[in-house]
Amino acid sequence: MSTKTNILPGDYFLNWAIPAQQSPVFPLDWPSWFHREAPLGVEIGFGNGEYLLEWSRRRPEWNLVGLEVSLASMERCQSRLRKNQVATARPLYCDARFALREFFDPESIDHIVMNYPDPWPKRRHDDRRLISGNFTEVVAYGLKTGSYYELVTDQQFYAEEAAKRFSESPYFETEPIEENPERFVSTKYERKWREMGRGSFRLLARKIKPSTPTRLLENSEMPHTFLKAEPALEIIRELQDFTHRDKRGLVTVKQIFKNTEQDGYLLKVVAKDADYKQSFLVLVKPHEDGRWIVKLDQGALPYRTPAVKMAVWEIGNMLLERL
Repeated sequence: MSTKTNILPGDYFLNWAIPAQQSPVFPLDWPSWFHREAPLGVEIGFGNGEYLLEWSRRRPEWNLVGLEVSLASMERCQSRLRKNQVATARPLYCDARFALREFFDPESIDHIVMNYPDPWPKRRHDDRRLISGNFTEVVAYGLKTGSYYELVTDQQFYAEEAAKRFSESPYFETEPIEENPERFVSTKYERKWREMGRGSFRLLARKIKPSTPTRLLENSEMPHTFLKAEPALEIIRELQDFTHRDKRGLVTVKQIFKNTEQDGYLLKVVAKDADYKQSFLVLVKPHEDGRWIVKLDQGALPYRTPAVKMAVWEIGNMLLERL
């Protein structure tokens, strides 16, 4: 196995983030993104990127992926990686539950760590905790059998809830929760809590059985619809608040805009596949052959899930019925 760690040349340093939406194939080809084959580690919620950077220093022979849903954290992490000229760690802007299920081959991740996640302590926020729902199933999908999921938190109740969920999962066996564990990498929050006399808690869960959750991304092919004539403004306005739900998901048209750059309209759409929601634009515009076309706008690319494809298809069908 190659462990070459040369810094990549050219405009690689202009943006460390992995633009997963642009990939034509899923799961992602990680050796291509890192220009080498190597053990693969994942950090969920990397914050300012401090742990991810130190992990890359301690394990230069590994490829590391950080998952985050905060744009401010994405910016801080990329700045930190660039300043230190790190080529073996890359951040990715995406919900971890979706990313673990869609972006990684089964049995491909050597270690997953989650440092100080938002605990959402109120009872009414139970379903907002990342460890809720089918989290253990998606973690088990990409993690290698025999490898570990590691959780560190300053909230004892969160560690205990996670331990309960992982111990009840058929895919894991858990070790006793450790208080104030010694780790080869720590975070600024960890050091801060210790200076304040607060404790931290670590859960280690070892994967013992593979899982097979239902994946959403299989190909990037998108539908489109041709209209024989320009839709009247009144017909376009009828799309406001248009909602469609079926086994593929839920779609709602939230806003309609006149396209100022060219003839046509932009529809702001929200699509939900089970537990994953995306916002994007659908374009209705003249086509070069004289017809009009309904298609996904390329300005803000969503992941091309069944609900996103359904949105383009159903909006096109609705317009066809009214012409």
